[in-house]
Amino acid sequence: MSVGKESYIEAGVCMRKEISRAEIDLARIPADSNVGGLIFAVATLVIFVIGIPAIRSIFPIVIAAGCGVALILRLIHR
Repeated sequence: MSVGKESYIEAGVCMRKEISRAEIDLARIPADSNVGGLIFAVATLVIFVIGIPAIRSIFPIVIAAGCGVALILRLIHR
């Protein structure tokens, strides 16, 4: 959590108080090679597809290319 300082004037005297802000740190979210990681990846994909309209037009091409790369990697590492 990051902590910031906020200044305000109270009874003619400048006062400072510390405020904390809640932040989401993606590096701390576990996304292993299990069902939790799959759910995280699919949810992130859905959020981006819904949130960025330009992605919708190239989405099928990107999925096909990703599946092709995954297949090639699987065949190479056998």
